Amino acid sequence: MEKLALPIKDGVLSSHFGHCEQFCLVSFDAAADQGYKTQWLEPPPHGPGVLPNWLQEHEVAVVVAAGMGKKAQELLAQQGIHVILGAAPLTAEELIAAYRQGKLASGENACDESCKG
Repeated sequence: MEKLALPIKDGVLSSHFGHCEQFCLVSFDAAADQGYKTQWLEPPPHGPGVLPNWLQEHEVAVVVAAGMGKKAQELLAQQGIHVILGAAPLTAEELIAAYRQGKLASGENACDESCKG
């Protein structure tokens, strides 16, 4: 099983990883093209290192984000979590479909150098 995390705000992918309203955690078998299970969770309060640790506790392997600060990227990498940056502000369902079809487009990090987390 593989677990994907999508930081969501106002129904679409949040422009900033650390300031989302909720996370959609998606579990699926990457080897078999079968269904998936979603779990919607409210993240803990934003702070240095909090989200990477929380996501690791939830066994997340991949985070899809529009924007993320360099420190958060480093902390996620230390937890063994792969980050896909620059994803479009789509709904969770649209992002899941694109990811599973191998068509999830990444692009420029929506977070500039002023982002801290």
